[in-house]
Amino acid sequence: MVILKEKIHLEKEMETLLIPLYGRAKMSEEGLCKDIYAKQTLRAIDYDFDKLKIAKKLQIFMAIRSSILDDYIKDFLETRENSLVISLGSGLDARYARMRGYREWIDLDYPEVALLREKVLPEHENHRTIASSVTDGEWIANLAYEEREVLVIAEGLLMYLAEDEIDRILDALIVKFPNTTFIFDAYSKLTVRKIKGQSTLKKTGATIRWGIDNPQEIESRHKNLCYIKTLYLTDEKHIRKLRYLYRVMFRLAGKFEMAKEAHRILIYQTK
Repeated sequence: MVILKEKIHLEKEMETLLIPLYGRAKMSEEGLCKDIYAKQTLRAIDYDFDKLKIAKKLQIFMAIRSSILDDYIKDFLETRENSLVISLGSGLDARYARMRGYREWIDLDYPEVALLREKVLPEHENHRTIASSVTDGEWIANLAYEEREVLVIAEGLLMYLAEDEIDRILDALIVKFPNTTFIFDAYSKLTVRKIKGQSTLKKTGATIRWGIDNPQEIESRHKNLCYIKTLYLTDEKHIRKLRYLYRVMFRLAGKFEMAKEAHRILIYQTK
């Protein structure tokens, strides 16, 4: 039987969504993360991943990042069953299908990506996708005001935006949802300068724009937002399943502040 695959035609920032998808799929095979949907999606699309040359270390980063977010979201939903979850720039991640306990889950991405998600990802109750650029404020304006707890996720997204764009999105969401937790990954400013020459990123044509050194910088610009904590990709609990060489590499990175802070996950809550 011939299985027809969905042909992929994406450019720049949209094409970068294939990097974490590939990383999660490959590292799921090695037990570093648990994402059966990534493997299924990889089989469902027609794309030459060889041209991106996604290095093993980058695959590991993508898998660890995904696992950290999954763990946090699971813990969050265990005690907040009435929550609304909003995932920004979701790409081809079926996290909504891996999670339980939410009342409603909204994924948001460009219309081209939203259409692709519809074709290759599974349907799920209490889930919908909004087709929009995250910087188009209209999608937030169209959401109903919610007093219940809201979790906003932005994985592999904010580094592609300008700081003023991020501030506008945060402000609009804080006004709309007064009881919100934000979780997103962020580069340091040094990483932003260095990563522009990274070969896989250059092949997509995407541009990295934003990084942050002190997480409390965001507090200073958003008076109703409180920095809670940082989760690190180099923490022992996340690297212990790595093969010896990579485990040593990540463990050493965790001992140096500059390397540890290069790429991490930040959590904020509304006051």
